[in-house]
Amino acid sequence: MSEASVDSLWLRILPQPVRSRLVGRRLLQTLIENAGWLVADKVVRLGVGLFVGVWVARYLGPAQFGALNYAQAVVMLIAALSTMGLPDIIVRDFVRHPERAREIAATSVVLRVIGALLSMVVAAAIVVIGRPGDGLGLAMVVVIGTALVPQAADVVDQLCQSRNEVRPIVIRRNLAFIACAVAKVVAIVAHAPLMTFAVIFTGEFVLVAVALYAYSRVPGLTFARSDASLIEAQRLLREAWPLLLRLLAIGVYMRVDQVILGRLLDDHAVGIYAAATRISEIWYFIPLAMMTAFVPRLAAQHSRAPVSYENELNKVMRAIAALSALAALTMSVGAPWIIRGLYGPAYAAAAPVLAVHAWSGLFVGLGVASSSWFVNNGMMRFGLYQAVAGAVISLALNLYLVPRIGVVGAAWAAVGSYAVSAVLLNAAFKSTRPILRLQFAAMGLV
Repeated sequence: MSEASVDSLWLRILPQPVRSRLVGRRLLQTLIENAGWLVADKVVRLGVGLFVGVWVARYLGPAQFGALNYAQAVVMLIAALSTMGLPDIIVRDFVRHPERAREIAATSVVLRVIGALLSMVVAAAIVVIGRPGDGLGLAMVVVIGTALVPQAADVVDQLCQSRNEVRPIVIRRNLAFIACAVAKVVAIVAHAPLMTFAVIFTGEFVLVAVALYAYSRVPGLTFARSDASLIEAQRLLREAWPLLLRLLAIGVYMRVDQVILGRLLDDHAVGIYAAATRISEIWYFIPLAMMTAFVPRLAAQHSRAPVSYENELNKVMRAIAALSALAALTMSVGAPWIIRGLYGPAYAAAAPVLAVHAWSGLFVGLGVASSSWFVNNGMMRFGLYQAVAGAVISLALNLYLVPRIGVVGAAWAAVGSYAVSAVLLNAAFKSTRPILRLQFAAMGLV
């Protein structure tokens, strides 16, 4: 492959032998380029987000940082309702029916705005019922919940995904993200009040929506509200409701811990817990990045060489499990120094939380690694079972452990819910036991 034929940064950094094998394979080149942009997006957000997030946490202190995270957790608990389960459905439909793109896009935007408004009402009700008299918490939930409305513009993102146009969207999202990161730094320097950070959180999504709307004005992407259709809305909702249930369940088991901490304990506890989990959750990106690189190869092997596919998947899962265990061990042993070095002595109580929560990364990694197995074997419905199991286990464990052992109980609940939903649940079905054996093998248990 000549250098002239390489028009992407992500292709240029590949070794020459790899680039040579991509000659004439335009679709594969596009997939690699898109994966590169998506990984870069995650790296920027993790790096800048960690730096600014730690600064915000130190500035606000555990109690105010906890109040901010409690409000975010309440909104994220039911944020899936604002999507109506549509993203994956409409990407598929944009590909299959490009001639109906305007109708699909416009209808989806209307449905998502309705879902966002419903989500705001539910989020406000959770605070009113769960923490009566918490005026500041309610106000922050309303402000942060408002961010769900401009996210209806994500339909433009999904339209671009269907056309393999990832770069322009990633660039626009990152510009908005960096602008708001700078705004947070300015707010810290100016000694701004807590509510300022809730406004900045929402402001990022407003900026993204404006950028996506502007981009959608280019030929081929335009649509108007008049293109929306009641019949199309009914069709989309009929197809999307199982995905909506799954996303709602995921929202519960990802955020119910902070909501319960805020209800049963206080904002200080939420702040301590959020500080620890932000460190341990950074690791979740690594298995995602690894699987992004291996998914195309695994999919090709599954169709033509099942034995080689299982061997390859086994190697990938072993690598992810080993790296995850090493990362968890490092964070567990180094938790006191990590927390003190990043957050300062005010967050010392977050160290034991990090020492436990770090092990959730092992099960998250195994879950991510096994996701391609479910897709390649046409067993996507198990994703709903996993999400519901995770939500039920997380809720039950948090309600039992938090009153007894406090913030560390929420960390144990997270590890337990991830272990059940990503791994142990596979023992319940005969059809999923093969992937359970691979997961156990990856952990060295068989």
